[in-house]
Amino acid sequence: TVALHDLLQAASAQFNGRAETDLSQIIRKTTFMWERLEYVLQRRGFSARHVRAVVGDRSLEMIRPGDEIKKLEVLAATADSPAFLELARAFKRVRNIGKSQDLSPFETQDSFIEPFLTGGADRSLFSEVRDREIAISNDIEHARFAAAFTEAAKFTPAVDRFFKEVLVMDPNQDLRAARLRLLKRLERLVLSLADVSEIVSED
Repeated sequence: TVALHDLLQAASAQFNGRAETDLSQIIRKTTFMWERLEYVLQRRGFSARHVRAVVGDRSLEMIRPGDEIKKLEVLAATADSPAFLELARAFKRVRNIGKSQDLSPFETQDSFIEPFLTGGADRSLFSEVRDREIAISNDIEHARFAAAFTEAAKFTPAVDRFFKEVLVMDPNQDLRAARLRLLKRLERLVLSLADVSEIVSED
């Protein structure tokens, strides 16, 4: 489906192709579009919490209204299931750590993570991420969102084990960095689907 950014570009072409270049105006326009999209989706009957999960603070290039509606339909049907709530709870811990890490996708490649992991729970989570990210990305690309959410839910046992057995902020700098990169990679992967941490209430 078409990205919101592309829809705005098409609309701007009706005004002699004038481009918005002032940063403050771009920010205001982006904020306005987020707010309007959230309003429209909630008016369609979707819960505010679910809308925040699929829209959040994502860029206009990432937001595809047609896809977001499909995701919301899946959430309406599955978000109260035990498996999904467990995913949301587990991902909330990942999100709380990952959002503080300013890392590029390049910095979360295998070569920056795998050689420094010690084994056990951290390698188990790394294997889960590496094995499932292709399937999840492929499901998202083909708008198979129910399948993507189901696949993402399979991370829960490995995430739980990771936080139970692993000291993320290990004194060893290389090990600590590798674990933070791993969590950032997992965070970015799930966020490409939705911020499922929004589904659970604040403690």
